[in-house]
Amino acid sequence: MLKISNEKYQNKFPFPFESVNNFLDEDLALKVQDEILNIEDKHWDRYDNPLEKKYTLRNKQNLPENTQKLFNMLTSEEFVENLSSVVGEKLFNDPTKNWWGVHKYDNGDKLEIHSDAGNHPVTGDKKHVTLGIYLSKNWSDNNGGHLEIWDGESVFNDDAKITKQITKILPIFNTLVIFNNTNNAWHGNPDPVKCDENSTRIFLTLSYLSKNHDKPYDNNRKKAFFVKRPHDIEDEEKDKIRLMRADENKFKEIYRYDKK
Repeated sequence: MLKISNEKYQNKFPFPFESVNNFLDEDLALKVQDEILNIEDKHWDRYDNPLEKKYTLRNKQNLPENTQKLFNMLTSEEFVENLSSVVGEKLFNDPTKNWWGVHKYDNGDKLEIHSDAGNHPVTGDKKHVTLGIYLSKNWSDNNGGHLEIWDGESVFNDDAKITKQITKILPIFNTLVIFNNTNNAWHGNPDPVKCDENSTRIFLTLSYLSKNHDKPYDNNRKKAFFVKRPHDIEDEEKDKIRLMRADENKFKEIYRYDKK
């Protein structure tokens, strides 16, 4: 169960977020990690463009035994009620598993700073909370890949700016992260990871829905919106890709992007 102060969580700046070390029973965490590391390459899809480089498991309907056991726990009535209490909002599971994910990163992979999609593409409900668990193998500060939390402008603005890094979280084994998907929930792991044959950045994630579309949960973007950090170099081509990635009709064009 989540032992997080609801008052502390709900009043976090610039949006509610928290991390918890050693969240899972270690035996289960190791079993899930081992299952993921042993999934054959043919079962993974590749994101490979200037904004994101990572692998994501294709079939979310047929997960390995212990991985499914973990997702069952995270979507149980007891856990969702516990999370709802922490968040201060009535949450419910996504019946389509749209935002379920198992991701892994190889050397040089990254995910630039972005704000998630706001509404569910099928039900129209609010994507209210994202939960993730890092099961990275042999991960240390030298591997990088920190989850960065940023303050910034509203995602409604196509020219939105982020202004200040609030914190960064090292994705070490058995670390939980949760955050609310407000209209300024800027996050990502934009610096390329450093891996060798013994280290892999692994991240399991799912989101919970609500009926709350009031501010600051009025983000109605259908896809994630990426932004540059203040110290990132200007790149007009990349700016075009950011807008394409956020366009519900064009986003698939740049999942694997070949510059013409």
